[in-house]
Amino acid sequence: MSTYNFNLAFATAIGLTISVAVALAMLSALLLWLVIGRRTHQIAQTAAELAQGNFGARVPEAEAGDGFDHLRIQINSMAERIDSLVSQLSSVSGALAHDLRSPVARLTAAIDTALVVVDGQGAGGTTRALEALQAARADAEGLRRMLETALEITRLEG
Repeated sequence: MSTYNFNLAFATAIGLTISVAVALAMLSALLLWLVIGRRTHQIAQTAAELAQGNFGARVPEAEAGDGFDHLRIQINSMAERIDSLVSQLSSVSGALAHDLRSPVARLTAAIDTALVVVDGQGAGGTTRALEALQAARADAEGLRRMLETALEITRLEG
């Protein structure tokens, strides 16, 4: 009888120990899943914002000193660099388009003047020159429209 009671007590203790161990393992797994899930969700959300053009997005600070912290630092550093490069590109493209407007305007004016002079002469030898000037005038006008579009895009980005 006492061996039976001992075996029953031992089986009960083992069953209880296994139940507690499984419950603790499940609780630990759930806590890890919540912590890791929250951190990875923040990183993924920031990456999505960056992909949509929000270069001011950053992964929130969480000084845990783990691999996620290292990833956060790298992503935020990358976002800073992208933001800086986009700003520089916008500035350079706007300045370039603005600086090219004056030479294109002078070119257009010179072509217009030449067209008036050639057209006023009216002789047959000037027909080819007149056609060439008209083609150059059309090209200059197309270039002017492209520059205006570039400037408008720069204004809208700003």
